[in-house]
Amino acid sequence: MTVVARALPFVHGVTCVFLAYAATVSLEQGTWSFAAAFFGAAVLSGVAGCLGYAPEPEATQTDLCPGIPVEDLAVFASTCTCDRWRTSFGTDHDVWCPNQYLSKST
Repeated sequence: MTVVARALPFVHGVTCVFLAYAATVSLEQGTWSFAAAFFGAAVLSGVAGCLGYAPEPEATQTDLCPGIPVEDLAVFASTCTCDRWRTSFGTDHDVWCPNQYLSKST
């Protein structure tokens, strides 16, 4: 999170407290419509400060591939990633690939 993203919930909290104070002063002065507007804005500011900047959960591997079962994802993770293996349908590896000698016996 950036510094601005960390400061925004604090700013919303200060705004919420100020608007609640303004609403109570408006109630003491007898202006009910202003008090209702200030209280409503205070609630909205407080909700935005609490919910608007909540951290998002980490994405899991199943979230990244929604249509593929978890068992199939484990097979994809164990496969080789060298270019020749991908383009030769899994029959040959690049010369630098450490899996080159492992697949010769299959």
